[in-house]
Amino acid sequence: MSAAAALPETPFEAQDESLLVSRLAAFDADAWRTVFDRYFTSVFRLAYVRTRHPGAAEDIAAETFAEAAAGIRRYRYRGVPFRAWLYRIARNLVSDHLKGERRRRRVPLDETGAEAETAPASEMRADLLAALDELTEDQKTAVILRLVDGYSLAEVARIMG
Repeated sequence: MSAAAALPETPFEAQDESLLVSRLAAFDADAWRTVFDRYFTSVFRLAYVRTRHPGAAEDIAAETFAEAAAGIRRYRYRGVPFRAWLYRIARNLVSDHLKGERRRRRVPLDETGAEAETAPASEMRADLLAALDELTEDQKTAVILRLVDGYSLAEVARIMG
């Protein structure tokens, strides 16, 4: 993880984030571009690891930023970084997406005319995905933040609240 992606630790960095959020609330295009460039990849990864579908992950990441823009005036800094607020939005969108997927999966394949996918996966990958499925939503997010995004345990704790 790069130093630029680290959570605000100093009053100066927190002040920078506060200024950035003020600019976001004023719908400053440069500020939104900065936030998008800084966080899109992480939000996409969070969604991708949970959905295992690049198209869905991209849609969720885009919707995360759309919802952030719609709700930015309600955002209040409470000692938790702005990134944590974005991740919470993304986690909620992923949960909604997965609930919809579970409802769609209840329709038998023969009713839809679709055939089961037979894409082979390595045994290790299948085991890893099966293990991830056993975790709660918060546990999955913590694993993604720690092992995929490379945050320290303290950073994961701060992001997750």
